[in-house]
Amino acid sequence: MNTVEPFNNFSDELKKGVNLIEASAGTGKTYAITMLALRFVVEKEIPLEQLLVVTFTNAATRELRGRIRQRLAEARDIVELSQQQREASNRFDLTLKNWAKNWQQNEQRRKALLLLEKALHTIDEAPVFTIHGFCQRMLIEQALESNQLFDMELLTDTSQQLLEIAEDYWRNLFYPLNPQIVTLLLSDPCFVSPAALLNSVKSASGAVKTILPQCESAEKSGQKLVRELDSLRGWLLNGGEAFFCKIQDAGERGLFKDKLAKNWQNWLAALREWCVDSNAPFFGNIEWLSETGIFDSLNGKRIRGAEKKAAFVADWSFPPEIEQLSQQMDRFFLACRVEFARLLQKERRRRLASRGEMGFDDLIGNLAAALT
Repeated sequence: MNTVEPFNNFSDELKKGVNLIEASAGTGKTYAITMLALRFVVEKEIPLEQLLVVTFTNAATRELRGRIRQRLAEARDIVELSQQQREASNRFDLTLKNWAKNWQQNEQRRKALLLLEKALHTIDEAPVFTIHGFCQRMLIEQALESNQLFDMELLTDTSQQLLEIAEDYWRNLFYPLNPQIVTLLLSDPCFVSPAALLNSVKSASGAVKTILPQCESAEKSGQKLVRELDSLRGWLLNGGEAFFCKIQDAGERGLFKDKLAKNWQNWLAALREWCVDSNAPFFGNIEWLSETGIFDSLNGKRIRGAEKKAAFVADWSFPPEIEQLSQQMDRFFLACRVEFARLLQKERRRRLASRGEMGFDDLIGNLAAALT
């Protein structure tokens, strides 16, 4: 088992390779980073512009750069003093005083001062970045190697660009569709608007490698759905009157509960209209066309027990294969969303690149691609 060793930031050896300094909030991680930057500049003679410092926010980069500048300036000032002056001064903290003990001889001090002055003059060039800032810097500096434009604009918000893609897909999906499929789609919350469709698959616009499930095309699925709907319409026109009468009778007698009790009249009117007009809005609540749907919607206070409910619906005539139609509706909705998600993933990057723009996910993805 590995043991955790305390880290002394002014005297511990600066080791090569991967090293981890772990500490909880408020324990001096930023302070330790400033001391490490100082020591690499002076002890290892590494130019400040060759030290990469990465943090999470723009505010943190500004603070870190300022703290490194301050530490370098304090180190320069303390090295200029004699040991007696250093001990007498209250300006410097104990860590810096301990570190400065290694730089007392004249030749050592001159060398350290030269390195520190150079670092202070180049502090504005020090690579202190956010993660995305570093990725952008690398892509710009290696634009030819990474197949990027030199002046790509980084967008902090790509929602408007995503909405444009959703609007285009929404129009291309709806305009050529059979009218009854259009009304069916509009009955689903995911398809009431381009914004709703985008919200339903928005996570696919980022760094998603594979979109599942693999399913048939929206066009093919839609064709199957049209056949199912035509079959249902034919059944309702030829033998649906008995079903309509059963719904009306049970509704007038108050035998339904919850949603069907409140909406049976509107639902029945919409169903009748849909039967005779293929352009009419979809009636919705397709489960009420099935025996299970009506059984579950019966008021238990009026018809008590499962046996009485089963006996009540025993002589009803229900459209066949309603479950199959319901499943095909779900498959069609899913096929449309998967198709759009794949388009969004592909088209977002293409459109942004054509405008010389990229989002945060593109930065990391493009850099990863350039490195492979």
